[in-house]
Amino acid sequence: MRALNRSSGLLVAAAVALSAPRLAQAQTVITFTRADILYMANTFMVGDSRTLSAMAKEQYPSRAGWTTPYNFFQNPTYTAADGDLHVDLALDASGTGAFDTCCGTGDSPITGEILNATGNSPKSDAMHLKSLDTTLTYWDGVFRFRTEHSCSSCFDLGERKFEIHPATKVYKSLDGGSTYVLDHDYGDAAHLKTVKDGMTHTIADLEFVFTDTWSATVEGDTTKVDFTFPSVALNYAEFKGVVTVASAKNTSGAGEYYFTFHPTDGVVSTRGQTKPMNPPVPSSLDPIVRVVPGSLAESELLALGPAGLTVGSVLNVNSLTREDWADIQNQVSPLTTAGASTGTRPLKVELIALDLKNITVAP
Repeated sequence: MRALNRSSGLLVAAAVALSAPRLAQAQTVITFTRADILYMANTFMVGDSRTLSAMAKEQYPSRAGWTTPYNFFQNPTYTAADGDLHVDLALDASGTGAFDTCCGTGDSPITGEILNATGNSPKSDAMHLKSLDTTLTYWDGVFRFRTEHSCSSCFDLGERKFEIHPATKVYKSLDGGSTYVLDHDYGDAAHLKTVKDGMTHTIADLEFVFTDTWSATVEGDTTKVDFTFPSVALNYAEFKGVVTVASAKNTSGAGEYYFTFHPTDGVVSTRGQTKPMNPPVPSSLDPIVRVVPGSLAESELLALGPAGLTVGSVLNVNSLTREDWADIQNQVSPLTTAGASTGTRPLKVELIALDLKNITVAP
């Protein structure tokens, strides 16, 4: 049995395009409670990053005694490779817990990422956020668990991190945490638009998005589940494909628009060059595309009128990938006895849409 406090998970920092076929990736083992699994299955947008503190402390038992949440702002870092601005959250103003993750990333277990951020010039996103260093803050945005970094320097072969990615709003306290006010809104089309890094991957890496696998085994007390996930190759991706379930609006939660999409081609250059997916993506793995509220993708979808994207419509989706935890929950939920296992299964992903391009709406 793998105890919860010895588990390892991974998320995301910066995705870098690989110029050669991807080498075999390490695997990441992490344990979640059934409550954790259900939370991730039902969560698209997080309204308050502090609510992730309990899951983070499960993975870092040395922080379990802290009653404070992860909400002290630390260490804004601009990454020019993909335009992300990374923000670490800590347990106190001294930065406790802000650098707990390993694998050379030095990130917090709870990290926010602003998309298409402006760099280190005066009045830039990065310079503004540096002015908030050690301030009490919380963030809202898209929830993302993602297994990316894995390395032998970690006792458990992996970092354990949860993301608000993209982060859309930051709130700050002016009175020691009693009340919070909106500091800045990053949930607009200036930030939530095409990430060019998603157009720079090889077709081999884009294909791996739909060929990775996972497995899960129920622990002895049946309240915890041990997962094995791949260490994935990329974050951002752009695909051309066909709508297989028409767009609709989620009437609860974040109220985001969504549709189901069959990727036929991967975009492999910033000029828009495409190559066919080979092997083709099985229809059972067609991803749900979730449109980030406030994004350029949402504006483009609304411009289509009430019918939106109909079945058979063709378009490009520039996106951020994440595991489909609703699918994972559906596979794990029936396993009620100790030692029960899913076996090795294809890892279904969701696409977090930032931009919709070259739309041809089917009649």
